[in-house]
Amino acid sequence: MNSGLLLIDPVKWREINVAEKAFQCSIDNIEYISFADQYSLNVIFNQQWKELDARWNCYAQNDTPDPYLIHFTGMKPIFKGYSGNSRYKEQFFFYLDQTPWKDFTVKNDMLRLMKKLYNKVTKKLKRI
Repeated sequence: MNSGLLLIDPVKWREINVAEKAFQCSIDNIEYISFADQYSLNVIFNQQWKELDARWNCYAQNDTPDPYLIHFTGMKPIFKGYSGNSRYKEQFFFYLDQTPWKDFTVKNDMLRLMKKLYNKVTKKLKRI
């Protein structure tokens, strides 16, 4: 399961206490986790989920005709080094321009790398 897009029954979600179970699963398995939400939900809902049409989770590195949702994994279109599908990048900025962030300037890749390094160091320090 990819937790990038979920369709859930919120009443059932609360009834079976998914949030608490997910947090506890993350705590119990921190050494195995890269994507805590995805990992925990895969453990909780093992074999109890249904796959959506692939157009609901189209990766930006692909070229899926007529996607419903574009999932920008890896390098995001807000960085100069973005190398995913250029048509998807155009769509991203088309919709961004309709928001209060319409004047957003594409950022240098070094900013992304520094943030990534900071997150890794912080995560390692928490384990100590």
